Amino acid sequence: MKGSNKSRWAIAAGIIVVALAAAWYWHSQSANTAAPAGATSQTQRPTGGGRHGMRGGALAPVQAATAVNRAVPRYLTGLGTITAANTATVRSRVDGQLIAIHFQEGQQVKAGDLLAEIDPSQFKVALAQAQGQLAKDNATLANARRDLARYQQLVKTNLVSRQELDTQQSLVSETQGTIKADEAAVASAQLQLDWS
Repeated sequence: MKGSNKSRWAIAAGIIVVALAAAWYWHSQSANTAAPAGATSQTQRPTGGGRHGMRGGALAPVQAATAVNRAVPRYLTGLGTITAANTATVRSRVDGQLIAIHFQEGQQVKAGDLLAEIDPSQFKVALAQAQGQLAKDNATLANARRDLARYQQLVKTNLVSRQELDTQQSLVSETQGTIKADEAAVASAQLQLDWS
């Protein structure tokens, strides 16, 4: 008897479970067909938003728009760090104080454009000093050549020694070398003045 009671209870429990499942299915089907198309009801809320998968959370509003063909702007305003694709290091050939800048930040420039001017006064002074030294050494050379010509005449009459003539010739050669260095200094000072 005990075995038949257990089987009756099992059959009764199975019938109850099937009846509850059928009632739930019928209820959910009737709720779906009762709402018109496009309308939203409380029973159509998506599940899973609440606690333990229960119904919860409000529906998110959605707007639809017609797709159109148009240009998209190329500029985007935002915060961040950018790196230029091409960069150039710009520096002057000479050092000095800037007196004029001939470009704006972000402006396109090309090779050969005048970007800035450096105060040329120090380079003018250096050029004047180099030219003065050249003039002084030219005068020294002219004097050394006159003395050499005199020594050459005096050697013929044995009034000066050959050694004194050689010393004077060396002085002329030395002064000529100094003049070459002075000419290079003048050219360098002129070049720096041109670069300023």
